[in-house]
Amino acid sequence: MDRIELKREHWDMMLNEVKKCYPEEACGILGGIDHIVEDVIPVTNILHSPTRYRMDPQEQLNAMQRIEDKGHSILGIYHSHVNGPSGLSATDLNEANYPETAYLVLSKPLGEWECKAFLIEDRRAREVAIVIQE
Repeated sequence: MDRIELKREHWDMMLNEVKKCYPEEACGILGGIDHIVEDVIPVTNILHSPTRYRMDPQEQLNAMQRIEDKGHSILGIYHSHVNGPSGLSATDLNEANYPETAYLVLSKPLGEWECKAFLIEDRRAREVAIVIQE
């Protein structure tokens, strides 16, 4: 995967969830086909932390089942860094369990929310492009 494509409504859904959960980290799963997102599914961060996230296991399972039922694949896992780096943290790299999946980090280093996506190979992150379709 060299890029991940989102419709504007998907970007807005992620951004709204991040703002709603602030100052805690938000998280969720993206489903779709190839590199094109068709579903954004927010999942509760059971840690309720501004520096860590852990998806509610039942909600995560339900989201994955919903994606599979549609014949889609898990394309991405997103979370926010409310006060942290715009890239993946060491914790993110160590806890990444889906090597074929893009990890998206929403952060606001300059006051406005932005998003970066990464593929993780051998605990190393490689940035991939995010394309937002209007």
